[in-house]
Amino acid sequence: MAESSSLLQRLSRQLPIVPTERAAWMMAAFAPVAVVIAALAPGLWVIAPLLALLLIGLILVDGALAGRVSEWAVAAPGDTEVGQATDISVAARFARGSIRQATAAIALDPRLGFEGRAILPLAPAAAASSYAGALSLTPERRGTAPISHAWLRWTGPMGLGARQSDKSLDQEVRIWPDLSPVRSK
Repeated sequence: MAESSSLLQRLSRQLPIVPTERAAWMMAAFAPVAVVIAALAPGLWVIAPLLALLLIGLILVDGALAGRVSEWAVAAPGDTEVGQATDISVAARFARGSIRQATAAIALDPRLGFEGRAILPLAPAAAASSYAGALSLTPERRGTAPISHAWLRWTGPMGLGARQSDKSLDQEVRIWPDLSPVRSK
């Protein structure tokens, strides 16, 4: 299992541009087009593979136009209480490029909520080429909850090609019992 995850990490670094869901649906739409072309004009069957190659080229161009991330970080509080809202934020700054959409995924302890994973969309921030997003979690049990890994994915201007980055995190959120009723009058 560890070997397959390290293989996937090496491949993701070697192939930084990946197709999006939109590109996959467009590629799937070429299959019926190819059947229709083959049925109506068998001599023109070569058009369907050429259209697929054109789409692959557009995916690569779109991913290249998305640019690279220069830096990104995940911020979480060190302490919180059971049942109290806890914000986890992600901020990213891109070196260049035209970004259509950016999304972050975070692997966290299930006691923080969301069954151990959180996906949050990032919105353009005030600074140029910066995106940020926050997610409010409600811890369910006390204890120490690690936040272990994060992924960042951003798409190019056409939404066909995406780039992604991942990082290991060594963050922990200590979840204490809720003492707010004792502190209030």
